[in-house]
Amino acid sequence: MWQYTLTGTAYDQATKDVLRNTTLMIGEQVVTTDSVGHYTVVINGVTCDKGSAAQIKRCNEDAYGSLVVRRVLSTASITIKTHWKRYAFCTNNIVPCDVQRRDLFVP
Repeated sequence: MWQYTLTGTAYDQATKDVLRNTTLMIGEQVVTTDSVGHYTVVINGVTCDKGSAAQIKRCNEDAYGSLVVRRVLSTASITIKTHWKRYAFCTNNIVPCDVQRRDLFVP
């Protein structure tokens, strides 16, 4: 099992205003931004291990390669690429590399 933290600030896609105290769905998780629009969510999973190398890669990318982000009670969403392997299997002990900082522009 692996995990990393996804964190940043959420903005309205149209107005670029900070989304303060806003409830979002990030993947399958419900997250509420704070009073300055900051969010934090822990992403985790178990990699696929059956099939050929190509099948395993495709399975993992299908499962973890992107996240759908939307406001709760809204059908409008964005899909972001996660670059999950870069953060999930981080081994650099000098620099914390298991945290992905990413601002979200949510419709």
